[in-house]
Amino acid sequence: MLAIKTHAAGDLLLITPALRALRRSGDDVSVILLTGQANAQVAQAIPGIDAYLFVKEGSLFRRNPLELYKLLRNIKRSGVEKAVIFQPSPRLTRFVRLAGIPVYAPFRGTKPPRRLAGGVPWRPNADKYIAENYVEVAEAAGGGRDDLRLDFVFPKGVPNASEITGLRGKKKYVALAPSGGRNPREKVVAKLPPAYFFGEIIDFILGETGRPVVIIGGPGDVERCAAVAAKTTKNPIVNIAGKTNVFECARVIEKAAYVITIDSLPMHIAVALQKPTLALFGPTNPQALLPPHGPVTAVAAELECAPCYANSPFPSCKRPFKYECRERIPLAPVKEFILQRG
Repeated sequence: MLAIKTHAAGDLLLITPALRALRRSGDDVSVILLTGQANAQVAQAIPGIDAYLFVKEGSLFRRNPLELYKLLRNIKRSGVEKAVIFQPSPRLTRFVRLAGIPVYAPFRGTKPPRRLAGGVPWRPNADKYIAENYVEVAEAAGGGRDDLRLDFVFPKGVPNASEITGLRGKKKYVALAPSGGRNPREKVVAKLPPAYFFGEIIDFILGETGRPVVIIGGPGDVERCAAVAAKTTKNPIVNIAGKTNVFECARVIEKAAYVITIDSLPMHIAVALQKPTLALFGPTNPQALLPPHGPVTAVAAELECAPCYANSPFPSCKRPFKYECRERIPLAPVKEFILQRG
């Protein structure tokens, strides 16, 4: 089986229940994962993968002929019998079919197009956990039903949280992820609540609970996280954005008292690790991105136009006050969540 999810590292974790379902389709099934180079570390956290194919995301979006030829050659040489694409992309489906293998994928509309051997309908922003939609795609390809828990496995040698954060006090810290939510095609700025909003959250945590706050993020989040850290003068606050790899960041999440995050990779890691989490949403749909059960609380602005984002190039916002959904996330339920956890 060739499983394909080319971009969005958080979404890569959302296909892990479907990958388990694919492996249930027979005793001798092996799974090859094709994903973007930017997802390499996250891909290594997924158990049960027999081999990897990595692609430069830009070669797909900008149609680099040489890179695409190399990719198609590698797919043919891999000896796969079925390809399962976990994204509704007619162009990608047509490309993979050039390898001469049947393709299963989600599709928009009511009937699967002729180019697919099978699949399931895909409705953007539907009130349905995307991980379940992915499992249904795997079932269409012959996979067996599995539960919807996300997989994330640590390799050996990841430091403990105290080494990463420098914190050794008795009180557990709060992990705060105020940035991220991008993919190779765009920076989804509408997902990012204002820096001062997170400053208020930090001040409230420190003032009401005395827990330290650790700001986490990747290399692309350094400037944003520094802006958030500048909005508070209280201590202790530790900003390690850009100083950790995916596994070190996940270790910090694993050992936190709880996590406060936007819709981004840290949110999906927290879900996989079953951490109490508060997830802040602007234009994306919490019901599509969070499991129906588990220790995750979603907070979003109540606007008639939201959610409007479906993991595709972001539409032009028509609100008089642009990206109002990120500006109007209420603070009261955030404070209530914090007080409940002490």
